[in-house]
Amino acid sequence: MIDFMRNTFKMKKIGVHGQSIGGLTGTYLAKKKNLDLLVADRTFSSLGDVIEAKFNCWLIYWSYYLCTLWDTYNPADYIDSKCFKVLLFDANDKMMCIHQSIKNGISKELIIRKQLKGKKSIRSRRYFYNEKTMKLSCCLLRSYMRVRNAIHNLRKNICR
Repeated sequence: MIDFMRNTFKMKKIGVHGQSIGGLTGTYLAKKKNLDLLVADRTFSSLGDVIEAKFNCWLIYWSYYLCTLWDTYNPADYIDSKCFKVLLFDANDKMMCIHQSIKNGISKELIIRKQLKGKKSIRSRRYFYNEKTMKLSCCLLRSYMRVRNAIHNLRKNICR
C-alpha cells in the first residue's frame, strides 16, 4: 500500500497512525518503509505480553507461540524507525496495563541496549530459540497435550 501510494500518487511524505493492535502494523511499516511520521496510540509492546497478561498463564503464550512461531516486538521497530514519532498512552486504559504498553517496552529496550553497548536485545532480533529452549518448549507442549487429553477423557467418562 505504501509503495502503491508513493509510486502512483507520487506522495513524498507518508505517516501512519496505529492504535492498539494497529500499532503493531504502524511500528513495522515505519521501520520497513521509511515513513515520515509514526503515531503509536495506546499500543502494546508485544502480542505475547498481552496474551500472557490477559490469560495470566505462560502456558497459553507458549502454546500460541509454538502454533504460530511468531511474535512481535514493537519497541525495537519503534526505536529503529528513523521518522518523527509520537507516542500516546492512557494511564487509565481499561484494556491494557502499563506493563504491556509500548511505553514500558521502549524503556526496557533502551536500558538493555545501553547495557549491551548499543546492540539490540535478543528479543528485538525476533528469535527466541536455541536448541535447548526448543527442546524445553517441545517437552512443555507434550506435557500440556497429555494433561489436556487426560482432562478430555475424564470429561467423556463422567458424561457417560
